[in-house]
Amino acid sequence: MFAAAQIVAVGLAALALTSGDKSQTPQQTPPPAQSPEPTTAVDDIDVVGSRDSRLEQLSTRFVDEVAAPAPGRGLARWMAPVCVGVVNFRGEAARMIADRVASTAADLGVPIKEGDCAPNIFIVGTADGPGLAQRMVADIRADFAFNASGVRASNAALSDFETSDDPVRWWHVSMPMTVNIVEGTAGPAVRFPGRSAPFVVVMSRSQNTARRRDDLFRVTVVVDVNRLEGVSIDQLCDYLVMVAFAQVDPRADTAPYDTILNLFDAPGSVAGLTEWDRSYLAALYSASPDERLNGGTQAAALVTRVREGPTDSPD
Repeated sequence: MFAAAQIVAVGLAALALTSGDKSQTPQQTPPPAQSPEPTTAVDDIDVVGSRDSRLEQLSTRFVDEVAAPAPGRGLARWMAPVCVGVVNFRGEAARMIADRVASTAADLGVPIKEGDCAPNIFIVGTADGPGLAQRMVADIRADFAFNASGVRASNAALSDFETSDDPVRWWHVSMPMTVNIVEGTAGPAVRFPGRSAPFVVVMSRSQNTARRRDDLFRVTVVVDVNRLEGVSIDQLCDYLVMVAFAQVDPRADTAPYDTILNLFDAPGSVAGLTEWDRSYLAALYSASPDERLNGGTQAAALVTRVREGPTDSPD
């Protein structure tokens, strides 16, 4: 359980108010007698600090700080099967990373592509993070900046991905989806140039509007292996899990929270995914498949998960 969420109850005693003027002396003539107003004795009461209220505040602040949906969109998650590709790592390290990411997908209820597949979670090691990021964007820019309304992220964010000096950088591509909750199907809610029209849903009489959600479509993670001093392979795996399954703001200030996202600022402060991290991911993926998630819904779901207690480890 996240330690900062622990609340200390504070007791406050109610003060009883008495009628009459205590400055009055016996020699003074009292005012004409009036019928006394009825009084009610008030017992002392304890006002207990609300643990849930404090937890809601922490959850809201954490989500506001960390979550990074595409502009004007909801929080995206994996709904389609994932295929994990790990390159430029030594064999044992590559297998550990791929296995950890795949096992987390299974724990979150995300299907996994079997056999040979084109990676949609692509993790690549390099000795030059900025250089590789810039070459990737230049060579396959369409994979980073789709030419479709509602899919394309900001140029400033893409520039930050290319030029950052962080040990790990990531780029999420997500897509707004229209969901047919009757048939259990979904399709893109945007039109791509030269492609067919967006997925269309005819709603039943009991439904006012089509349901929308946001799906992760591709995640690219670049790891600068020369910047991993003091970080174990287990810690790195859990960090990669967090950024592969949630849209995390690379500029988030997470120091006040017990999270794996503090790994590179304080490697000794976290051993791996914390209960707070697991609860965040579980809350994100436990939402209904036809629900669009915003910061408020994610914070509320996070409160519920933390209140329920430790989640299963993704190990």
